[in-house]
Order: sequence, then structure tokens, then C-alpha cells
Amino acid sequence: MEHPNNNNNDKPQVENKPYHKKQLAALTDSMYEYPYQNLSLTDMEGEVWKPFPVAPFDEYYEISNKGRVKHLEQLIESHAGYTYLRPERIIKQAKNAATNHYLNQQRHSLFFILFFHAIRRTFKTSRIVYYTFVAPFDMEDPNLIVRFKDNNSLNVLPENLYLFERKKLTKWLVDHDRKQLRIRLGEMSVWPKEKIREWNKQKKLKICQYDLDGQFIAAYGSKKEASEISKTSSGDLSAAIMDGKRIAGGFLWRERYIIRTKITVSSLRIHNRPVKPQKVAQYDLDGNLIREFSSIRKAAQSNGLAPSTLKDRIRFNVQPKDFIWKAIEDSEIPSQKI
Repeated sequence: MEHPNNNNNDKPQVENKPYHKKQLAALTDSMYEYPYQNLSLTDMEGEVWKPFPVAPFDEYYEISNKGRVKHLEQLIESHAGYTYLRPERIIKQAKNAATNHYLNQQRHSLFFILFFHAIRRTFKTSRIVYYTFVAPFDMEDPNLIVRFKDNNSLNVLPENLYLFERKKLTKWLVDHDRKQLRIRLGEMSVWPKEKIREWNKQKKLKICQYDLDGQFIAAYGSKKEASEISKTSSGDLSAAIMDGKRIAGGFLWRERYIIRTKITVSSLRIHNRPVKPQKVAQYDLDGNLIREFSSIRKAAQSNGLAPSTLKDRIRFNVQPKDFIWKAIEDSEIPSQKI
């Protein structure tokens, strides 16, 4: 007697019809809220891939206009001496959280980590996408930041990105009601001319506070008082007084005997002492020029060294084992032979 479970004639037959490539891409796209969550190797609809714009990672990585990062096929040699082919894959990205305490909101930014032999670097997805698909810019400049038109930091599509100067960020946040100045806007005009004249009669130094347009806000009798009232670090405040272009707490600071209601604002900077990169030249052991690098860090990354190690080799003239390194001036052309 035949078992009833063995009779499959009544079961509906499912047709194994393969998906069209565009149908599969559309189905895959609908599964995720953001493209970076999609780790499938199937291209998304309208996805374009380009080589990664930062050397030496351009050899094994690609970036797409959807903000996805792909590791290409790579031949790996193990410590045991055998080789194997690592298949291509999509790099999983992570989110870095930052809290806006004024709005009590949390904001996330996407980043990923790439490896090239002994080199390990972290990249922000928005900066790489903007550089590759919108317009190149100096990615080493900390004053240039990439912002989002819809204020959604997880939407890293090229049409949603724009370049912004960090020194203008505080003013933008205040104007768009996303940040409150440590001194309320209503308190900026409480200093009448009579009070300014009265303070100017005092023969002592005053700590003067200005907005980023150079307009006078308030004056304080000491750095400690200015730091406590404005909720600004005393160290940052002192550095801003010494360097007139530095911003502390979102304001400019001056130490004066006479209060000026308006100061001239030149180009501002975030860092107190911007360091100029040291150019270096790489030679083989016979003294022939191999390559010139614009900074020690880039030279170290290209050769799998720590920047501090390479810096010590140049500084102390360490006996070379593989290459000879020489520091060169900014305008100097390295000699072809040493």
C-alpha cells in the first residue's frame, strides 16, 4: 500500500524561472533602507564602480556611487608558503555615533577600514564618494568637511553631498537652530557705548570676546572669568588669544587694554599650528632616485612602514637595508643620483 505522503501529484509545482538581472537588482534594492547595508555582489540599479581614489588601495578596492566598497579578487600568500585566491566581496561598513545635546538627537556617520599588506586606514564614506563622483578636493585638509543636503548622514549618494568649510560650521548650526551659543544671542548687545567707555578707563588688560564676523560681544576681567562664563576651556582660550586666527568655543578672543567694537577677521583656522608636510625622496642602495613623496606619511604608507619609523631613519641617518631616504625642501628638485 502506497503511503499517502509519497503522492506528490497534488502539490503545486513551482517553476524555477531565473530572475532577470534588472529584476534581481530591483528586488535586492528593496530589501535595504540604505545601500551600504547591501553586501550582495549583485550590482544595484544604476550602480557605477570606480577605482578607489587613495593609493595604494586602488589596486584591490573599488567604490560605487551608492557608497558601497568592494574588495576585488586577490592572490594571497600564506605564512605556510602556499597561495590561494580570495574572492571579491563587499566591505561591511560601520556607523560612528555623535550626539547633538542641544536637540537631544543622535547622528551617525559611515566609515570603513581598508587593509593593504601592513597598512591599515580608516575612511569616511561620504568623503570618498564626494571625491570620486562629485569633485576632487584636498582630503587631508581638516577644514573641508562633507555635509548632507537632506541632513541624513547615512544617505551618501553623490547628489546628496556638498562641501563645507569647518570654520563656518558653528554659525551654520546656530542659524539653523541646531546649536545654541554658550552666550545667548540676546546677551550680545547688552554692552552699550557708555559701559565700553567705562571699562576702557580701567588701566588693565581685558579679555575681549568677538563673534566670527569680528563683532564685539563682551569683555571679562580675567581669563578665568571668561572661561567660566563662556564655558570655554581655559587652554583653548589662551591659545586663541596668542593666535588671533584660532577659534575657541565658537568665538574669537583678544587681550587688550582698550576694547574695540569691531576687529578685522582674516582667514580663520581650526588648528593652532598647522604642520607643513616634509617632502622626502626614495633612493635604492646604489643611490638612484626611485620616487618622490609629498610627505613622510604618504611615503611610509606606500612602503608599509610606520611614519615614526621612517622619520627616525631620515633624522638619524640609519644605515639602510632596503632603501635610502632623504628629506628635501618644498621647492627643491631631488637629484637623480646621490
